[in-house]
Amino acid sequence: KTLRLRQLRFLELMIFGLPAIFFKWVQYCAVSNISPDELPTVAYAFPAQTVLPWLILIQLYGIFIPNRLPRAVIVIVIATIIPIFSAVAIGFQHEAISNVLYSGGLSAMVLWMALGATAAIYGSYRLGHLRRENFAAKQIGAYNLKEKIGSGGMGDVYLAEHHLLKRPCAIKLIKT
Repeated sequence: KTLRLRQLRFLELMIFGLPAIFFKWVQYCAVSNISPDELPTVAYAFPAQTVLPWLILIQLYGIFIPNRLPRAVIVIVIATIIPIFSAVAIGFQHEAISNVLYSGGLSAMVLWMALGATAAIYGSYRLGHLRRENFAAKQIGAYNLKEKIGSGGMGDVYLAEHHLLKRPCAIKLIKT
């Protein structure tokens, strides 16, 4: 069964939106439940702990969600900005985290996220290009080749489907 674009976008939102909300919640809880004397120790690990799950999420999105380049850029840039802005917001609430962020932690976060976003965007672009090339390679006129069902001395026989009629047929490609 094929899904409609609206259904696919909803699944995309659930699969990648819910972990994003979870990461934000974990980031907030990581510093809100810490005693003031433990906060300086936690603050030094805060930039890396904030960025790592987001980098994984962004890379998975770039690899597994087929998108055109403009949409991939928009989604990945938004997912790149969220942890940085939320880290700054948490830094306003906790002086120890603010000190770590403004003594190099924030620039490290921005660099890590920018590199991860660039890799995810490039990966999405390349995989999308390869998917389109693969799809075009399986097209012969108005027919989409499904699978090879036989071969002989003169050529190969493929199960195919007509684009408009949605009917199965057999196509023989003769070797030259």
